[in-house]
Amino acid sequence: LIKNPSPHASAACPSRLGLDQAMSMTVAPLLAATMARLVCPELPTNVRLGAPAACHADARYKPKIVANMTSWTLLRRARGDMFEDQPGNVVEVLSGCPFEVEVKRNENVFLKIKRPRSDSELTFKWDWHGNKRCLLFYEWDSVPFMFPGEYSGWNHYVWQGGLKDEKTWYRDLVDFKDAYHLAPPDCGAAAPIDAPVDCTGADDPTQNTGFIYLTMHGYSDFFQTDPDGVAHGTLSFTWRGAEEQGVRPAQLAALKDLYYSNCKPTQDLIPVFDLSLQRNDVNRQWYRRYHMDGRYSTVQKDPLFAYRHLFNTSAREKDTDVIPFCDWMYDPEVEDAMAAIEPSTPCEEIPMVNCLNGSVVELHLSGRGLRGSLPDSFAQLTDLKRLSLSDNALEGPLPPSIFASEALEFVDIKHNRFTGEVPCPASTAEALQTVLLGTNLFTGSLPDCLFTAAPALQELDLSYLRLNSPIPPSIAQATQLSELFAEHAGLRGTLPVEMGCMARLSIFVADRNHLTGSVPQEVVDGWSEIYEIDLAFNDLSGRIPYFGRKNAKLRKLTLDHNSFSSSFEEQLVEFSRHQVATSTSLVNLGHNDLSGPLPEIFHEILSNAHSIKDLVAHENHFLCAPGTKDWPEWAFRVGTQAFGACTMPAKPTSAGEAVPGELLHVYGSGFEPSAELKCRLTQLGEARQTDVGASFVSEEHVLCELPAELPQGTSYRLSVANYGSDFSSAATLGDEYVPLLVAVPLSPPPPAPPPPLETDGSLAPAAVGAIVAAAAVALLALGFVICMVLKERSGNPMFAPLDERAAKEVVITTSLATSTAEMAMAPTVTASKGLEGEEPV
Repeated sequence: LIKNPSPHASAACPSRLGLDQAMSMTVAPLLAATMARLVCPELPTNVRLGAPAACHADARYKPKIVANMTSWTLLRRARGDMFEDQPGNVVEVLSGCPFEVEVKRNENVFLKIKRPRSDSELTFKWDWHGNKRCLLFYEWDSVPFMFPGEYSGWNHYVWQGGLKDEKTWYRDLVDFKDAYHLAPPDCGAAAPIDAPVDCTGADDPTQNTGFIYLTMHGYSDFFQTDPDGVAHGTLSFTWRGAEEQGVRPAQLAALKDLYYSNCKPTQDLIPVFDLSLQRNDVNRQWYRRYHMDGRYSTVQKDPLFAYRHLFNTSAREKDTDVIPFCDWMYDPEVEDAMAAIEPSTPCEEIPMVNCLNGSVVELHLSGRGLRGSLPDSFAQLTDLKRLSLSDNALEGPLPPSIFASEALEFVDIKHNRFTGEVPCPASTAEALQTVLLGTNLFTGSLPDCLFTAAPALQELDLSYLRLNSPIPPSIAQATQLSELFAEHAGLRGTLPVEMGCMARLSIFVADRNHLTGSVPQEVVDGWSEIYEIDLAFNDLSGRIPYFGRKNAKLRKLTLDHNSFSSSFEEQLVEFSRHQVATSTSLVNLGHNDLSGPLPEIFHEILSNAHSIKDLVAHENHFLCAPGTKDWPEWAFRVGTQAFGACTMPAKPTSAGEAVPGELLHVYGSGFEPSAELKCRLTQLGEARQTDVGASFVSEEHVLCELPAELPQGTSYRLSVANYGSDFSSAATLGDEYVPLLVAVPLSPPPPAPPPPLETDGSLAPAAVGAIVAAAAVALLALGFVICMVLKERSGNPMFAPLDERAAKEVVITTSLATSTAEMAMAPTVTASKGLEGEEPV
């Protein structure tokens, strides 16, 4: 085992990537050599700023708050105001004064902060010091709470996605659907005219002022990796007055260009139905939220909507690609809302825009219906901290000015149609924490600068891009990266070993790419904070790595639809021990080439009290129980739906002649056309085994590639495996196993050489006899030829024409037919006449 007492030394990464105890010691030297060459960047330390002196001078300030310092209370209404039933139960926090908080799983920390003015906006900043965080519930007319398994009372919440971030509750000066008017029912300017509700907070009769109640809850999902742990964080809540200063002229011009180029052309087409009705009435005008809710649909008609003949929808209401209108700054009673904005106009009067000292610092235009290319003047927005342009129909190359601001912390441009290559952040983007680029048309490779120029990067979304890129080794520089989403992004190649330096990575989703090779063990060992791994639908292969004590926080493992092979069991032994009953853990290994017996660790993780909730392992090649065609008995006790169908092992029964260097014909049953198909020769009397490749011919016939160096005169026991090491044996076939023996024969004796010639120059007797015989045959042939020539000359050829010979045969036959009586009467017999003109014979 590799150990290092200092986890933050210059060569810390190789030490953090030490091997799990379950790893084979034969593999350790190889991995140790690999890790010794990998040097990771230093992990930065968190700097926690202290509270200003004014905070400590206030008797209400508490630098640290824990759950037992607070408790819930009921709010009561009396004389038009609200009062706490049990004052002192809820701890008051001060604006701009950071404090430490500790929260355990399912605990509530009840807080409140007083809004000084009705135009103030609240900013919540958090910095969690570990991998645990909390939910924040907020209400103005009640103290929100959650007691799991008992009862809850809350309506609005903040899901703290990153470990360090902030959120501001901005005012909505158009529809007033903001945190200061939202409650059941809506209050103040957001309330219906015929049902007014005051937005009077507790302890203050002024409209939209008083206390806002904030509850930090230890949500169990954030504690799955350590149910008994504690979430530690530094929090602050700060009120900021409305920006009364106007926008700088150059930045205001950029906002106007954006409005007139990307919004106004479709805004002029928004249907207006009846302006005499109150705001938010479905029959007053077109509203985006009603569009997406399907209230204009002709499929399921909203009976309250009376103008379907003027505007209607039939499908894709939630698809931001086809939502027809832009509603940023829209007011049907004002022809051009932007025209009235001057440099002296307070920034707060521009919806979705937030300023600081005259500079635009936040632009929140997600889902507003923007279309077209961003104007060149967008580069003037050089002080942006947060930019949200997601869920629009913006297109064209993404201007580099998007990342021009050195103060930029958050960029969200998901779900647009931006093209070209992924741009680089500014060279000094030290504040950049979140970059969300998914669902665009970016192509090319991932630039190194995305990781080297943003040392504070925590969340990166590359999903649904059109890249053709490997994961660059420079990703090791993103030491703060905790969430990496790259689903169907066009990634290819292998996982670089430098990914093992990402010690704070908690979520890695890269399914549906073209990643190849194996998942390096040293990479997995470096992910000490990993919670979710999703590498499904890739081309990964080899053995699945071990998930041991280095990955004690892992809960979701999705590796389906790859080509992982070999046996699988010990990889999950430690993993199963780290699961907890409250987690929503899962393992998906389906559609791979895993083989061997059905792992009994599956029995444990499906039946243990503290274990995973969902297991998928079908479409692999796990073996049927020996001597059967089904799963082992224990599988039926837990249910077999997670396993699919088992695989029968190969069963060779006979073989042809074994000739070294040639193909051996093997016959039997259960052969499959697998890329892992192979034969094993085990020499009898010795433990020596030789595995050779094999070719599939049919389910009853394979060809084993015998090595040329097989010794002659030896005998072997032959077995065949379709997958992994599932060779035919008593362990895989049970009572059906019959050993198949093959023998490599000895070489046949060489052919006898021809007899040597006599050395004294005389011919051998056999040669003399052969010569005499040949001479006799030659003399006979010569005599035959001479006879044939003489007969030709005498006019009686030996080979007469066919018709003449036939005529002679007729005469001869007649002559021979002369009766015996006639012959007896004539004492002198003469030959019959021949053919006319011939002499008697």
